[in-house]
Amino acid sequence: MKRILFPLTLLSLFAVNFLVTSCQTDGTEDPGGNAVPPEIRFLSASGFISTDSQVSPGETFSVKINAVAGDADLKSLTVKENGTNIPSSRLTILLDGTDVTNNPLLIVDAYASGATWEISIDAPVDAAVRTYEFIVADDDNLTASVSIDVEVFGVLEVSLARGDDDVTVAGQTDYSVNVLGSRGASALFSLAVIADGQLLPADSLLFGGAAVAANPIVLSGSDKEGFDSELIIKTAAKGTKTYTLELADESGATVSTQFDLTVMVEYTALLVNNRDGQQFGGLDLDDGQTVPYNSPIAEIRDKGINLGAPSNDVNWYQQILPVNGAELRVPDLTQSENFSYENATSRGAIVAAFDSGISKTESDVVAVGDLFLVKRDDNYYLLECVEINITNSDNNDYYKFDVKQVAGKE
Repeated sequence: MKRILFPLTLLSLFAVNFLVTSCQTDGTEDPGGNAVPPEIRFLSASGFISTDSQVSPGETFSVKINAVAGDADLKSLTVKENGTNIPSSRLTILLDGTDVTNNPLLIVDAYASGATWEISIDAPVDAAVRTYEFIVADDDNLTASVSIDVEVFGVLEVSLARGDDDVTVAGQTDYSVNVLGSRGASALFSLAVIADGQLLPADSLLFGGAAVAANPIVLSGSDKEGFDSELIIKTAAKGTKTYTLELADESGATVSTQFDLTVMVEYTALLVNNRDGQQFGGLDLDDGQTVPYNSPIAEIRDKGINLGAPSNDVNWYQQILPVNGAELRVPDLTQSENFSYENATSRGAIVAAFDSGISKTESDVVAVGDLFLVKRDDNYYLLECVEINITNSDNNDYYKFDVKQVAGKE
């Protein structure tokens, strides 16, 4: 801490003249020649620093400053970082509990004789030692200042030991990822695991191979200095969630990282019947259930029979249609190179194939091996026809489809 005071002493006129000249900001001498300048000092209190300190990147630190007027009323308070005024967006200045943030701050008449400010500053994120200077000026342009050096130390950081931010897993499972955490100026305190804005139950997590007592996970031992540990998350039955890992240190500073995790559900040999037969003609792709062709939960249905066909001909259209707001497309294989049912193992691949696909209000005549893409709301489905049964004596024709579902957020 550096403190500059300008006490008036009656022992030496030369000393008085020297001190007055050193605290002027405009380069002019004080007209009276012996004016008393203002005084400023740090106050020590819990939660405030008053000596040179270390903080984590982006951490907010606070000082308490007291200034007293000399012969002239106090006029302004200025806060500088390495000689440059700190933007008000990185400052909070409280005066008697009221936010008066501005830099420079004009001092109103009620506090012209003296004031105490609580000043909070957001530290930069890059490591360095910076000098913070607090300067009070009076109506005679005399100044006093105190300063403190604050070092941004280390890098508070959390990251994942993988490259993708959009992950798909097949079916409900335990998803494992290595989490790396490093400390800044303060020791690490906790790691929170959040899904779509909600803390996950502690019993759905394993950290470092062990069950956790709570979420956020309170770090202990060597983990407080940094860690590279396996995190296991018990995933939901299906759907897509955004997971946030938030690392906090003992100063309260936090950093976070995110990834999306989709649980893909696969159904095999789902039956879609001729709409005009004795069985249901619709398909609910969410639950893999055959439903009536006019069911509100169906995404696709069969087209039925052609009543205009000769009686001795096969009259089944053998086509499917989207219903209830669903969209039907077929992959454009010129856009989705090497796309296949087997290769479509992620939500991203299925969404991309749908986005580049060819829209259909109804399919062409369905053949074994045909691929279809369906979207309803934020849910995507990939279908492959694996079997077709045509009957000549009744309308009990049917197809069978294998289906991959990648549901969106609820």
